[in-house]
Amino acid sequence: MRSSTSQTTFDRRLFTVMPDGTTSNNDGPLILANNLWHKSVDGVDRMWYNAHSATYFHSGSSFIFRNVAQSADILTIKDSGAIYNGNVGIQSTTLVSMLHLGMSMF
Repeated sequence: MRSSTSQTTFDRRLFTVMPDGTTSNNDGPLILANNLWHKSVDGVDRMWYNAHSATYFHSGSSFIFRNVAQSADILTIKDSGAIYNGNVGIQSTTLVSMLHLGMSMF
């Protein structure tokens, strides 16, 4: 982590490194490297991109998808693999069947 009190701008078209070590994407796409974990500020591995292959997501505990108003959780995937629609658990066999048939579960 950086300990500077000023920001460093490499190229305003690319990004700016802020005093706390985070970056600000000023213009254009954010391009991340392949074959390494991208960490959040709290040190948790969050994303890994295999070159020309899979994308892996990791969290400290759960993946939570929220509604547009940020007022409710609409889908949660727990670290155990359990999946919840709101507060209602979804059986894995039901979920696989719904995905296979292209059915909406919501």
